[in-house]
Amino acid sequence: MNRYIVVLHKLFALEETIKGAIDYLYQQTVEGRFQDTTRIFTDIVMALQEINNSLAPILPKLENNQLTETMLQLFNSLEMLAHIYRGHSQEEELAAVENVLLPAYKQWQLVLKNNLLKFTLS
Repeated sequence: MNRYIVVLHKLFALEETIKGAIDYLYQQTVEGRFQDTTRIFTDIVMALQEINNSLAPILPKLENNQLTETMLQLFNSLEMLAHIYRGHSQEEELAAVENVLLPAYKQWQLVLKNNLLKFTLS
């Protein structure tokens, strides 16, 4: 169990880093520099994939697990955003970040913390 706790603490730290990256992506979009966020976008996807892979051994131990579903919704929002990278207007980019990515991220973050907090407290 100690091994899981160490992994979870690292996951929570990585999740906070992802939040900062999404905030940066949002700010760049507000300023009209959405196209300059390609590298940070890639980093967000890779970090989320790393979290997803790291959670695989823990997921079967969770009751009422919605992590898989919310992670899929988050990846779908990122896929939509990647599509918008290809030549859409700043308004469409900003709307996608505000109305799709941020809500999907917040829902995933809430489910992640609610499901995994009990492991870190035991």
